[in-house]
Amino acid sequence: MNADRVASYQDWRDDLLRGVGPVTGLPYVLADLLVDAWINRIQDRRLLRLLCQWLKAGVRDEHGHRVLGTIGTPQGAVVSPLMANVYLHYVFDLWVQQWRKRHARGIIVVVRYADDVVVGFQNPDDAARFRREIAERLQAFGLALHPDKTRLIRFGRFAQEQKRKGPRQTRDL
Repeated sequence: MNADRVASYQDWRDDLLRGVGPVTGLPYVLADLLVDAWINRIQDRRLLRLLCQWLKAGVRDEHGHRVLGTIGTPQGAVVSPLMANVYLHYVFDLWVQQWRKRHARGIIVVVRYADDVVVGFQNPDDAARFRREIAERLQAFGLALHPDKTRLIRFGRFAQEQKRKGPRQTRDL
C-alpha cells in the first residue's frame, strides 16, 4: 500500500466500509487448486509431497477411528490456517489487486487477517460492484461470504452527519 494513499484517507468525502469476512468454506478448499498454488511457489519436491500427504491425512473421530480426508484442509491440524492463507492469497488477495486497478474509481483499502476481511471504499458504486463480483469469485473457488457478517457501514469524518439519515448498524463482538 502506498503512503500517499494512506495520507489521503482523511480527504475522503463519502467514506464507506464493507465488512466482507469471515469467508466461509475454508475447511473445504479445493485441494487441487491449493496444490497448484504450491507448485507455483515451492521447488522442493519433498516439501510438496509432505504437504499433499497432510491434505490427505484425515482426522480422528469421537470414537478414535481415522477418517480419511477427501476434501479441503485437515480440520484442527496445525497447518490448516497456513494452507487457508495460501489459498486466500491466490483466490482473494491477487484478484483484489487486479480489480482495484481495472475497476475502482475511488480509493480502496483492503485489510485481511486470516479469513476476516475489511474493505474500505471511497465510492459507493465501487462498494456495490465489489460485493457482487467478490461473491462470484469466491463461489468459483468453493468459498462464500458470510451472509450475516457482510454489510455496508459508513465511517469517516462525515459518518456522524450521515448517521442521522438512517438507522445505526452495529454488531457485538
